[in-house]
Amino acid sequence: MTTALVDFNRSDAAFPTTGYPELLAGQAARTPTATALAQGDRSWTYAELEAATNRLAHALIARGAGPGTRIGLCHPRSAEYVLGSLAILKTGAAIVALDPVNPDDRLAAMIADAAPLLVLTPAELARRIPEDVPRAEVATAGQGHPDTAPASVTGPETVSHLIYTSGSTGTPKAVLERHGALTNLVHWTARAYGVRPGDRASWMSTPGFAVQIMEWLAYLPAGAAIHIPEAGQAQTPEQIRDWLVGEGITHTMLVAALAEPAWGLDWPADTALRILVTTAERVHSWPPVDTPFRVVMTYGTTETTNVLSCLDLGAGTDFTSQATSEEVRATRQVPVGVPIANLRVHLLDEEGRPVPEGEVGRLHVSGAGVAAGYHGRPELTAAKFHPNFVEGDPHPVLYDTGDLARRRQDGAVELLGRSDSQVKIRGFRVELGEVETHLARLDGIAEAVVVTQERGPGDKRLIAYVSPAGDTAPDSATVRAEVARTLPYYMVPASVVVLPSLPRLPNGKVDRRSLPEPPEGRDGVGAGYEAPRNEVEDGLSRLWADAFRTDGVGIHDNFFELGGHSLLAFQLIDEIRRRYGVELSLSDLSTCPTVAELATLVTTERAGGRGSFGGLPAIVPDPAARFEPFPLTESQQALWIGRGGLVELGNVGCHGYFEWESEKLDVPRFEDAWRRLVERHDALRTRVLPDGTQQVFEEIPAYEIPVTDFGGLDEETRAAELADLRERLSHQVLDADAWPLFDVRISLLGGGRARIHLSLDFLVADAWSYFQVLVPDLVTYYVEPDAELAPLELTFRDYVLAVGNSLRDSEIYRRSEWYWRDRLATLPPAPELPARPADAPELPVRFERRSHVVSPELWTRIQERAHAREVTPSGVLAAAYAEILGKASGQARFTINFPLFNRLPLHPQVNALLADTTTTLLLAVEQQDSTFAGRAQGVQRRLWADLEHRYFSGVQVLRELTKLRGSLAPAMPVVMTSLAGHPPQYEETELGAPVYGISQTPQVSLDFQVFEKPEGLTFNWDFLPAVYPDGLIDSMFEEFTALLEALGEDEVWERYSPPPGEEGADADTAQERDTGDAWERYWAGIRRTGRGGDVIWDADSGEEFQWLLGQAQRHFRADLPLIDLGCGNGRYSRELAPHYPKVVGVDVSVSAIDHAKREAEGVANVDYLAIDMTDAEQAAVLGEGPYNIFVRGVFHVLDTEARARLAAVADRLLGDEGTLIVHEPDYSSNSFGYLGFVGGKRGRAEDLVGPLEAAGVRHSHRFTRPELAEAFGADGWEIVEDEAIELHAIDPQSDSDALRLPGYYAVLRRRR
Repeated sequence: MTTALVDFNRSDAAFPTTGYPELLAGQAARTPTATALAQGDRSWTYAELEAATNRLAHALIARGAGPGTRIGLCHPRSAEYVLGSLAILKTGAAIVALDPVNPDDRLAAMIADAAPLLVLTPAELARRIPEDVPRAEVATAGQGHPDTAPASVTGPETVSHLIYTSGSTGTPKAVLERHGALTNLVHWTARAYGVRPGDRASWMSTPGFAVQIMEWLAYLPAGAAIHIPEAGQAQTPEQIRDWLVGEGITHTMLVAALAEPAWGLDWPADTALRILVTTAERVHSWPPVDTPFRVVMTYGTTETTNVLSCLDLGAGTDFTSQATSEEVRATRQVPVGVPIANLRVHLLDEEGRPVPEGEVGRLHVSGAGVAAGYHGRPELTAAKFHPNFVEGDPHPVLYDTGDLARRRQDGAVELLGRSDSQVKIRGFRVELGEVETHLARLDGIAEAVVVTQERGPGDKRLIAYVSPAGDTAPDSATVRAEVARTLPYYMVPASVVVLPSLPRLPNGKVDRRSLPEPPEGRDGVGAGYEAPRNEVEDGLSRLWADAFRTDGVGIHDNFFELGGHSLLAFQLIDEIRRRYGVELSLSDLSTCPTVAELATLVTTERAGGRGSFGGLPAIVPDPAARFEPFPLTESQQALWIGRGGLVELGNVGCHGYFEWESEKLDVPRFEDAWRRLVERHDALRTRVLPDGTQQVFEEIPAYEIPVTDFGGLDEETRAAELADLRERLSHQVLDADAWPLFDVRISLLGGGRARIHLSLDFLVADAWSYFQVLVPDLVTYYVEPDAELAPLELTFRDYVLAVGNSLRDSEIYRRSEWYWRDRLATLPPAPELPARPADAPELPVRFERRSHVVSPELWTRIQERAHAREVTPSGVLAAAYAEILGKASGQARFTINFPLFNRLPLHPQVNALLADTTTTLLLAVEQQDSTFAGRAQGVQRRLWADLEHRYFSGVQVLRELTKLRGSLAPAMPVVMTSLAGHPPQYEETELGAPVYGISQTPQVSLDFQVFEKPEGLTFNWDFLPAVYPDGLIDSMFEEFTALLEALGEDEVWERYSPPPGEEGADADTAQERDTGDAWERYWAGIRRTGRGGDVIWDADSGEEFQWLLGQAQRHFRADLPLIDLGCGNGRYSRELAPHYPKVVGVDVSVSAIDHAKREAEGVANVDYLAIDMTDAEQAAVLGEGPYNIFVRGVFHVLDTEARARLAAVADRLLGDEGTLIVHEPDYSSNSFGYLGFVGGKRGRAEDLVGPLEAAGVRHSHRFTRPELAEAFGADGWEIVEDEAIELHAIDPQSDSDALRLPGYYAVLRRRR
């Protein structure tokens, strides 16, 4: 055994041998009044905990409990489970952990296997326990028994738990946990994580999960109180964070699927949390270095408890993000640490020998944490728990985990995946064989195979493939329902694919690589199709079909069963908001997960509201108080203050100016329509009083619309008069204390033509109101003078007072307030765009506008590419805006002011009001990814999260920022106003067509506004030239327009483009990044993702391999010798050899050729040469031919000149009879890293990469039809056939399944 391995496993620690019950009793004696356990409003001190568990232990002993016996514990996660566990441990009996989440059949199987004396369970679960099994309740069983400690009866080998895990035979197996492992964990946890009396640990996992042993049991004897969330609490990452912070938790443990999104949230700097431990599976990214706590990766199995950890404060071990260099974080995956105290880890090859540092081996464990084996399964125990044969290891048992790992130079272990059919699904260990066994037992199924599909980080699913036992194919939905009766939810396949028969390899085994891709939508779920019954159901089913990229979504299909996840839920809810104008939340989708249920909710919202929303009561109109003063909203207050000079960029009215031109305006009819509009809408009769309240006039003063006749003027004079009127109206600041807060004029232009001028103060009506209420109502009154619209029972006053009185006391407001206060300190500043030079001419504070229209065709293409990446229309526009802002400011982090037209659905007429209900989001942009697609997805995720917390408005956040900054400076003057998805209801009508518009807003310097219209996507940039250098906004606007034009192509989304601030990186740095990060980005877009290691193209013996051999036989003359160029390890050469007189494998890599030669021993007609065929002199060794030539993966690493040289050599060697087949990866033009090269020599690709790296090869280049035609000119070459294909690749750090990437295939011959 090497010294390095000895040092790595130097983990011995002389911990006390005191048993767990005694350790707990000792802590209770030291801190009797300290809190030991809390759930909700219930809590127990250490003294109370000790007394209660002692009483229950005596009761259990009286019923026969003791060492060698077993007591079942069937409780949900709760304080009662903790009390029951401690009591059982004190008797010396073993806890049989029975998780109520399991189906009744599985619980019965566990109980039959464990044969417990009795089962502790609450009354409501008693019916689920077999009738012949004695039962007792934790709450009452100990009554009347002494509260003194029972005699100590436990030793290190005493079994503490039976924890059931998935079994490959279809029967769950119970792991026998030992008291020695538990006490070792108690002492190590206190040392490693700095646990001290007064700390608070959480229990978040389920009762059947072995992680509970390290999650809460280890903390109690160290003096830390255990806090348990109530059922339904702390489920989403945001809820978990809020609960942990609110409870003052210092130490928590989360499975990776929850930990990864949770640590990426914003956390308050003063959170009590010090340690967040994650376990159960690998994570996909490094935790941030700026979290106010340490994220600790650990590794363990049910059979070994905790084995490895990245942090041991007492031993001075620290592999957390904060202690890891940026270089290591950029190039290595997150490790799982080094062995904990008194455990040893050995990475062994197939012969049981330690593998060298950096090499992959099977992970074996010995020491204090190893379990006693499997209950009642001696054969399985012998197969996994071996006598320890490792030299120098004193521990008697060596457990084979079946996991693959490697050890870094610094000693940290990197976990790479499973070597068998055991997988992790959302943190739960699943034996695929057990699921297959349960499927195969079902009637009508001949055989079954189960695989995993990873659709993205944290989104791993089980996919089942089954073949029928008879002529009738089984129904997918029925299969899933039947399996769900006997398996826990996490073991039920997400999709069941029925095949006539399962594909086979020549050896008779199932050919897993030939299994078809599972359906993306409902086909594999099969809820039973029922067609939509009404317009809303039809619209929602189409939305779902689009979201899941499938056809035939029925009204009873369940969102989550179809594969829905949180990001898709946000996207769907956002689209429903836009399309139907209703307010929904994630909880609504959870409560109504089918199309039919959600349609009912949407219909209710649109027709009359639910009567409440988010805990807010429905609005009851108060017509008697309609004309009494009422407060301004927060948004109105900000606009009102901004009209004055107290703030920078003030003295600006907030209003929109609009011009319509009509060919035949009936002026009296228009005047009557406007009068009726004013009578209908209180907003048009409102003024703002000096005390900052607003009031609706009961009787309005006489108002006449000024009409000016310009018809008699010549065209030039008329144009000048109209321009002068526009100048005066478009930038006026109306007197808020006077009436009206609008200004309507009509200009007669002659010949029946007229122009309508409207200046509308946005103090009383926002932009949404203008497009969705004012214009439609005005057009109705004009077109139908006798029309009677439904009376408005609801007033804006009713709305403001109702929301103001109830919103701040609601749960949705409290969650939103915490969310934003939590982010306040880290909220980025506004984009710091270049300021106008001091010596530049001073300009008036007046807005100007730049406008552009994107064609419907281009806008459709942009939306399709955005949707494919789970980005909404507003999301892609915000991301594009951020691109230009980031480039102009040189900032990667900044905040955009994002107004929302947020109307809470508390009355059926809410959306009929003309009013200003605007709130704002402060959308933080953090551009970290190196592609536009990645940055757009980041913006979208932030936007969705912000929208869920929109009830604490941006104005409130700005006020808090103003306090921090100590001035009234405009905090966020760069704005994006999106009405994408809210097309104006009327554009060109009998009133005419819009010909001009502009807006202005105080404390705003740049406002990007976007609208969807029939002629396409229309957007404006309204800006203050007085703030910016001349030409800056015009230049930015042109770049923005060009970017949108380009986003209709996929290549632009995925092209390498560093975030702002990185563009200036030197060439060498950029080159390294292009061969490393670009490759990882490329894989992120492929169907299967292999991250963190070398990925090499390796078709192996599957579908692609056989297809290529078939193509060779189709096109190559069988009597000609063959050159296999780019032969690699020579596998193709050996397979081709029987069909041709001679095969010559050619590769630039000497080591590859040496390997190929070794593999080809005994194959007579194969030879291998290490030469460069782009060099005619080296290629001369091949003679004159004629040959067939097979080129695989060569042209993409050659530049244009080298391709031409290779074409010339091929021309000579083919002669008139030979054929050339080309088989290449299809990279986009921005040069991804060489296939197999990921920034250095690592893993199995080292021998292939080394010679290329030494030769200066750093980049791949695009090689498809255009590049082929350039190298092989049409005058000398004939392209027999070519097509886009799929290549298969293998990532040894991910799994053995084939990854898919695009490729290009062509067959050429010389023209004869």
